[in-house]
Amino acid sequence: MPKPTYSELGEFISAQAAEIEMLKAEIAGLCVENAMLKSLAANSTNLSRPPSGWLSKPEPKSLRKKSGLSRAGTRGHPGSTLAQIADPDEVVVHERAV
Repeated sequence: MPKPTYSELGEFISAQAAEIEMLKAEIAGLCVENAMLKSLAANSTNLSRPPSGWLSKPEPKSLRKKSGLSRAGTRGHPGSTLAQIADPDEVVVHERAV
């Protein structure tokens, strides 16, 4: 392999300098884009998390499906609670501890 001439070395160096400037501009653009994505991803649910965790989705709270039924009893159902009686067998008085 022959030794390169000074003019060939100068062309090589200037080509490398141009490529370095192009790569610097690309890196700067990627940094700006990344910062924009992170600021868009920040909301009240993930502000307490480090920035590395902002771009992931939050975990689902529950995988159970709603049945569509009311948690209350059926309308018109009489219910079945214990009723108070007029003359109980035993009365227990609970006093407040001081």
